[in-house]
Amino acid sequence: HGISIMGQFRAGLCLSSPLPRDLAPAGAVVDRRYRPGVLLFLLLMSHAHFTLASDIRAKAVLRAAEITLGDSTVLAIVIEGTPTVGRPQIPAVDGLEFSHVGQSTNLQFINGVMSGGVTHSYRVVPQREGTFTIPEIQVVAGKSTVKTKSLTLSVRNSSVLPLPSTSSKRASPAS
Repeated sequence: HGISIMGQFRAGLCLSSPLPRDLAPAGAVVDRRYRPGVLLFLLLMSHAHFTLASDIRAKAVLRAAEITLGDSTVLAIVIEGTPTVGRPQIPAVDGLEFSHVGQSTNLQFINGVMSGGVTHSYRVVPQREGTFTIPEIQVVAGKSTVKTKSLTLSVRNSSVLPLPSTSSKRASPAS
């Protein structure tokens, strides 16, 4: 009936306790008992801090760097050092369409230091064959701005079949 707070620590300690009255939303039913776990969790959180803005890193990763026309791939923008960052804007690339398909957030609390990251995923659909350069992607996190490295995506025509290798040819039976 009370509101629970969940916190998981690297050592495997898991806390589940009612929130104190001053932390509960208005109108919530609050259990008046305080468990030591909640106090420990709040104490640790009061000393926790996120990694500094200068530690923010971003990288771009293509699930597949070579695809055929008619297929798609996923571009992941991985931002480490902050769990709160807006969605990066992907620069326009002639011949490619990008659509945001989701994000995931990662938070870690290790030895009193809280760190986190966000991954934004984009579906990449080629409009024609060719080799495309996805330029650096700028990521703004608070007062910091970081950039990813550029990536190359190769798109080949789906009707082009790879040449058979010489080792796969069958020897004709001798008569």
